[in-house]
Amino acid sequence: MTDRACIERLLLLNWKGIFFQPFELHEAVTALEGENGAGKTTIMIGAFVALLPDLQRLIFRNVGEASAGADGDRGIYGRLGVKGPSYSLLDLRAADGSRVIAGVCLLRGAPPRIELMRFLVEGLPWDADLETLVLVRDGASERIPEMADLRQSFPRAGAGLTSYESAGRYCGRLHELGILPMRMEQPQDRQRYHHMLHTSMYGGFSGSLQKGLREYLLNEDQKLRNHVGRMRENLDACRITRGQIAEAQARYKLIEEVFRFGWGMAQAAFHGSRLLYETRRTSADAAREQHRGCCRQTDAAKAKCAQLEARHQEAAQALEQLRRELEDAVKLLDACTQARGYRTRLDRLIPQRAKQEQALGTATEEKEAARKGRDQARARLEREQLERDRLAKELRRFLSANIPSGLSLRPPSASRQRAQSSTMRPLLLLEGERKSCAIRSV
Repeated sequence: MTDRACIERLLLLNWKGIFFQPFELHEAVTALEGENGAGKTTIMIGAFVALLPDLQRLIFRNVGEASAGADGDRGIYGRLGVKGPSYSLLDLRAADGSRVIAGVCLLRGAPPRIELMRFLVEGLPWDADLETLVLVRDGASERIPEMADLRQSFPRAGAGLTSYESAGRYCGRLHELGILPMRMEQPQDRQRYHHMLHTSMYGGFSGSLQKGLREYLLNEDQKLRNHVGRMRENLDACRITRGQIAEAQARYKLIEEVFRFGWGMAQAAFHGSRLLYETRRTSADAAREQHRGCCRQTDAAKAKCAQLEARHQEAAQALEQLRRELEDAVKLLDACTQARGYRTRLDRLIPQRAKQEQALGTATEEKEAARKGRDQARARLEREQLERDRLAKELRRFLSANIPSGLSLRPPSASRQRAQSSTMRPLLLLEGERKSCAIRSV
C-alpha cells in the first residue's frame, strides 16, 4: 500500500475576524461547529482558494443565501481583511513524506476586484515553525508580511518559494508532487474539479445530475401504455423503497448514537490537542528567551576578547621597546670592554721603571683583587643566570595564560642569548592590574 498525500494544517492570515489562526486537520474527516456568523464558511472558502486558485471559479455564497448574487457579505471580497494582503496556506505532506506549503496571497482592489498570487514552498523541514516564518515581528507586535518578506524568510529556513502566474501551472506542480490526481491544466478539468469541491462544500445535487434526472423523468414519449406500466412498476418499487427507508431510519438512529458518542470523543481530543498546543507554545517562548540571553552573553564575551587583544598589543609594543634598549646596552658594554683594554696596554707602556715596579706591585695586587672579584662575579653571574631562567619561565607561563592562542612569541637567537647571559640580568616587573612586563638592565 503506497502512502497518500494529506493536509496537515490550514493557516489563514488577515481574513475577516481572523488575524492568524492555524487549523489542525485530520487525515480522514474534520468537522466545523459554530453558530451563524462564527466563520465556518470563511474557513472552507480559505481551503477552497488554496486548492483551486482560479478567479473565474471563486464565486461563493453563504449556505443560507438564496442565490450566489445576493449582497450578503459580497462573496470572497467581503471575507478578506481590510488592510494588507490576506493569505491562505495549506501545510501538506506529499506522497514521498516531504513538506509542501501551498499558498495564495489575495489583494483587495476596487470592489469586488481581487488579485491572486499563487506560490509553493518546497524543501521546508518539518521542525521549522511556520508561524515564525509567516509573521513579521516588530518588537512586541506582529504584522502580516508582504510577498517580499516571505521570499526572504523561507530561503533563510532552507526552503525554496516558487510563484505561478496561472492556476494550471500551480495545479500541474501539485500533481507532480503527488497531491492532486490530475494535472488540471485545461479549463474543463478545473471546471470538473470545481464542481466536486463546490458540491462537497454546499451539498445537494450538481447541475449535471439534476439535468440528467429531469431528462429521465420528463422524457417525451407517445406510448402512454408503456408509461402506465412503468408507473405501476415504479409504485411497486416505491412500496419496496418505503420498507427500505424504514430500515434505513433504524440504522440512521443507530449511526446517530454512534456519531454522538464519537463527537464527544472528538471534542475531548480537540481540547486535549489545544492544551498541548498552548503548552508547546509556552515552551517555545521560553526557549526563544533563553536564546536571546545566550546571544547577550556571547556579545559580552566578544567585547571582553577585544579588550584582551588591545592589552596584548600594548604588551607586545612594550616588549619590543625593551628589546631595543637591550641591544643598545650590549653595544655600550662592548665599547667599555675595549676602552678597558686600551687602558691596560697604556699602563704597561710607562717608561719609568720605578713606576713599572710600583705598577707591577699594584698590578699584582689588582690581579689578586681581580681574581677574587672574578670569582665573585662568576658566582654572582651564576646566581643571576638561575634567576633569569626562573623569570623567563614565569614570563612564558604568564604570556601563555594571557595571550590568545593565535599569537606566538619568537625566541631570541643563540648569539643574543649568549650576549644577554654575559651582560644582562632580567627582572620581571608587574605594573598594577595591567600585568605588563618589562626587562631592564642592571
